[in-house]
Order: sequence, then C-alpha cells, then structure tokens
Amino acid sequence: MSTSRRFYGGLGHKGDMKANGRSQAGFTLIELMLSTFIGLVVTWAIAYLYINSNAIVARGDKKLGVQRDCYLASYAVVRKVRAGDSAEVPQETRLMVYKGGNLIAHFSTYGGVLYELVDGVDIARDVSSIGFAKSGSIVTMEITISRDDIYSTTTTSAKLRNAP
Repeated sequence: MSTSRRFYGGLGHKGDMKANGRSQAGFTLIELMLSTFIGLVVTWAIAYLYINSNAIVARGDKKLGVQRDCYLASYAVVRKVRAGDSAEVPQETRLMVYKGGNLIAHFSTYGGVLYELVDGVDIARDVSSIGFAKSGSIVTMEITISRDDIYSTTTTSAKLRNAP
C-alpha cells in the first residue's frame, strides 16, 4: 500500500503534511521569505526617513547660522553708528564713523570678510555683497551672506546719536 503525500510546489503547507504521525507546525519557506522581504522594506523606509530628516536639520542649522551672522554684522555696525556723531561713505562698500572728529569705526570688506579696521576684528565671513549709504544722519547697511546654496540678506538703518 502506498501512501500519498500532498505536495505544494515542493514546499509543503502548514498543517497538511504528517511526518512520523505528527503534524508539522511552523511557517513555509515562502512565508518566511515574504516576511523577511517586508521587514527589509520597512527597515529601509525607516532608515531613509532618518537620513533625510538629518539632512533637513543640517540645512536648517546652516540657514540659521547665516541669518545669525547677518544679524550680528548689522548689530556691530548699528552699535558703532549710534555711538558716532558723523559718518562718511567713501565707497559703497566702506563706512567710516567719527566721534568728536576721531575715527571710531572703519568697516570694509576684503575677500568676502567684513572687517572693522579700527578695532582690528572681522565682523562677518562669507559676505557676498554689502552696501552702505548715508542720508542726513541716517546710515543704512545692506549685507548678504552666502554659504553653499544658502543666502540671507539683512537691511539695517541707524541714526547717528550726536549728529549736528
């Protein structure tokens, strides 16, 4: 007498076959392969989201840094302008501030860096454009700072404190 066995593509089926009088419990090879594939897809999707979220945070940090540098540069200029009683803009990219006839600040750019030459400090780096203008006792500055593909522009005006 021959016994017949059910065979499903050579892989068997859960609970249908009996070996040595016991039913075989567990998963078939197809089920294991499918669950492994689904697990890999889910893991890949989570990793992809994590990597992209880190890139977004890094870009936001760069943008924040550029905006902060614009603010700090404009703050440094405004502080000196408010302390002075006269100013001179010999070129659009240079500003000289005087108090009592003495030079207290000289702002100039060279090689993408905004310098304050009297104190000997660099105010901002990666300056792609800067412009100073004076109208009466009001001094206006527009500065653009760029890093990689991130740009930030700030325009600031300040009044000379002791202007005649």
